[in-house]
Amino acid sequence: MKTPYITILFLLTLVIAWYEKSYSESNTKVEYREDILTDKYLKYFGDNDAKSFFPVAEKLKNIYIQKGEKDKFYRIWCNEVIFYVNVKNLHRAISEVGKMRIDALNSNNKYGQALSSYDLGIIYEISKDNKLAKKYYTESINLMKQFHNKERLAPLYNRLATLYIETEPEIADSLLNLSIDKETDWTAKFDCYSQECYLGLTTDNNEKFYEYYKKCKYIERYNKKYIVPEWTSYLEVIRQYFDKNYDKALYLTKYIAEEIDKHHIRYYIYKKMGDSDKALKEMEKMYQYEESSRAVADNEDFIAITQEMDKAKMQKERQEMQNKIRNITYSGFTFFLLLMIVLLHYLFIRKKHELKKLNCKNEELKLAREQAEASEKMKVEFIENMSHEIRTPLNTISGFTQIMATDSIDIDHDTRKSMSFKITDNVKKLTDIIDNILELSSLKSNAKIVEKEQINCNTFCKEALFNIKDNKNEHVELIFSSDIPDSKNLIANKHDLLISIGKILTNACKFTKKGYIHMHCESSKDGEKMILSVMDTGPGIPIEKAEIVFDKFVKLDSFTSGTGLGLTACRYIIEQMGGIVILDKDYNKGCKFVITLPFGDVE
Repeated sequence: MKTPYITILFLLTLVIAWYEKSYSESNTKVEYREDILTDKYLKYFGDNDAKSFFPVAEKLKNIYIQKGEKDKFYRIWCNEVIFYVNVKNLHRAISEVGKMRIDALNSNNKYGQALSSYDLGIIYEISKDNKLAKKYYTESINLMKQFHNKERLAPLYNRLATLYIETEPEIADSLLNLSIDKETDWTAKFDCYSQECYLGLTTDNNEKFYEYYKKCKYIERYNKKYIVPEWTSYLEVIRQYFDKNYDKALYLTKYIAEEIDKHHIRYYIYKKMGDSDKALKEMEKMYQYEESSRAVADNEDFIAITQEMDKAKMQKERQEMQNKIRNITYSGFTFFLLLMIVLLHYLFIRKKHELKKLNCKNEELKLAREQAEASEKMKVEFIENMSHEIRTPLNTISGFTQIMATDSIDIDHDTRKSMSFKITDNVKKLTDIIDNILELSSLKSNAKIVEKEQINCNTFCKEALFNIKDNKNEHVELIFSSDIPDSKNLIANKHDLLISIGKILTNACKFTKKGYIHMHCESSKDGEKMILSVMDTGPGIPIEKAEIVFDKFVKLDSFTSGTGLGLTACRYIIEQMGGIVILDKDYNKGCKFVITLPFGDVE
């Protein structure tokens, strides 16, 4: 059953292989045919063989159209126009360049437009209409600069330079230098050097002539195949002119191909010889030749074709303007539509934002209510706690006072002394409770702690630790360590800072029954702040209560004495001095409070 499938697969492989071979051979034949046609095309162009040249040119144009190579297509068409110019058929040349220009405009091919402007420049140069020739050469240069290979600018600069040699030699020299810089073809370089030699003639500058004459002779010596014979004859005439061999120069002018060029250089020779009559005759012959050439351009057919080209260009420009207006209209409509969408989107977002804002306000009101309820609850708890905290020492004071005041009760000296101590101790507890409440109230009433002084860090820490030594359990060790030098200072209110640190140390003493209370000083990484850590080995504080303990009236153990205001006052004081205080959640041996304060000196 598998045999038919194998056979079909084998046949498909053969078909694909045959197709690829045929396609490859077809492409090879096309390229081979193109190479042959190109060789013939160049040969017939050089021989001015119109009968053979144009059929080959049309075949090449068809090949390039099929291959989609429009640049090469327009290059062939451009050379067809130049061929007509070379065989003095200017009417046909202007007709072809008109068709080419209209085709390039319609297809919006900038390279084709640049080549058509180049052809028009050549036609008007031949017709001695230098103004129009300059216009179209300049137009071609501008198009080439923007849209095509800039190395094709060299011949354009050269052609444009020839129009300025007689009238504005400085511009001509500048253009020829641009052409020489960009030119890579030896024939074209020889042409540029020859033009510079001729510029030396028109400006009577023998140094310029000999500079470029040597370059021409170098090319002639080593690259003879690139030499144009007519230019060689022309250069020899100019050399004889500068060597003052005027008769020989006049004799050599018979080898110059172009009649107008013969009359031109003879005019310079006779002028240099001082023979004004003959110079004038040569000038008249030049003008006659130019007038006959100009007459061709003045022909009605020639003018009509030129007008047709300008009309086509204007239509193209009008079409482009209409397209721009249409695009602007579409863009405006699109912009308006987008604007409406953006506006609607904005209104939607605004409405959504307002709803969100309303929801936020509702949430804030809800939160405020919850906070008010929590505050009320805290106040109740605080009152209950204060009631308990105050009633306990008051009961003790009241009870012992009544006993001591009763005459019927016989109390020995030691008992009376013990009662007196307990009364004093409870009075102190009661005083501490009232002081804590008044202290927090006093701190809150002041916007900012402004009385600051310079405090030595290590000395201050030792003093704070010394103040609580009588409050600690006998099984607890007080430890101080520091990584900062004794010269380091803080800027703070010493009294308030001692109160703040003292509350943390007092709590450590209250809850630490054995082990140690360790105070450590160090600098922050940037060296701008002091980091003070207070570590103990007490029961610790749960991680989830790390922030709650700083709230007012919070007591984690309701059976322990206290108002729940100590840590609240501590944080408030530290923050007023530009510092922070936190509970280290990573410490697991008890509690670790970390206080950060800036170093500084008194201003």
